[in-house]
Amino acid sequence: MMRLQALILAELDRAKALKKIRGLTITEITQRLPSSDARVTVYKSVTALLDEGLVAEGVKAGRARSFYMTDEGVKAFERIKNEK
Repeated sequence: MMRLQALILAELDRAKALKKIRGLTITEITQRLPSSDARVTVYKSVTALLDEGLVAEGVKAGRARSFYMTDEGVKAFERIKNEK
């Protein structure tokens, strides 16, 4: 897992985005990240996490898609936290 993907999971965890209704948009994730990654870079990382089943698409926020951590994503994030 790449560093940015781990940071995204951390932000979803911090926001308690664990259910469809609590998802964050790409813009919200980008604004919360401590790094200065471009929105498109964040989008690509979220898409990779989506493909891996670690995040899923939540309810739309206006026209924007939102994303939340799946149970598998929570497990992966716990493994990352325990590695420290």
